[in-house]
Amino acid sequence: ETRKKISETLSMCNILGLLGMLLMTLQPRFVLRMVLAADAPAMTVAIPYLRLRALSMIPALVTATGFAAFRGTLDTKTPLKISAGASVIKLLLDPLFILKSPFLAAGATLATFCSEVFASIMNVVTLSKRNLIEFKLVSKPPARDVLVPLLTGGGVMAIRQIAINL
Repeated sequence: ETRKKISETLSMCNILGLLGMLLMTLQPRFVLRMVLAADAPAMTVAIPYLRLRALSMIPALVTATGFAAFRGTLDTKTPLKISAGASVIKLLLDPLFILKSPFLAAGATLATFCSEVFASIMNVVTLSKRNLIEFKLVSKPPARDVLVPLLTGGGVMAIRQIAINL
């Protein structure tokens, strides 16, 4: 049952992450107007930043789910190790992408993307090794009767991730 719930949640991460990513990539002004005035000077910097940051929506949701799954199995060390590895990657890549790329400040989002992809891959690999993922369920949308509890339970996490990405 644990494997099924984790797999269904990862499936929802893919679906909701893709929708969030598309919204923030294709309509960044709409999203940014929730926190900035339409003519705010920061808008010129915020739009490319948000577009790039949106790319990490799925990895961020997968990582949050992985952390929750490990904590749910009373394993707090694995998420800590994965988070430390991701932080080192971000620490090393931030100066490179900010100072040595044409993206400038938005380059920080590329470092974040790389670190979150690393963390999400490590979570999936580790969950898989522990037989806590059923890839058949991850690759398809959850059944309708499963959606309501998943969306209700995962709603807080989704709102948290959206807030982080904004």
